[in-house]
Amino acid sequence: MANKRPPIEVTEISQNLKGSTGRGMNAFFSQPPPAQIVPPPQENKAPVLRNHGTGVPGSRGTTVPGERREIARRHPFDVYADQLRILKKFSMEEKLAGQLGSESAMVGEAIDSYIAKRSKK
Repeated sequence: MANKRPPIEVTEISQNLKGSTGRGMNAFFSQPPPAQIVPPPQENKAPVLRNHGTGVPGSRGTTVPGERREIARRHPFDVYADQLRILKKFSMEEKLAGQLGSESAMVGEAIDSYIAKRSKK
């Protein structure tokens, strides 16, 4: 039975392997085009100013000027499920807008408002 395959060009393959980058890419496949790196578009977001020591954005005005308030951590209060759901929704909307979206700051602001309203009576 006669061999019907064409002869292997050893010299051509040897030259190709010598010129390859060590990955064997040139031996059998053509070199892929270099990757184009496109930087992501830059957004001009203003930095969120925060009140010193509280983590609350400065634009909210939840701290009394000239007076530093002590934070009482983890004081439990019962809230209704619908209140919590709406609070989480507001928080997510703020975060998507590039703001802080702190539920704690929102609750603190609501308590300040309630205290101010109640104190006027």
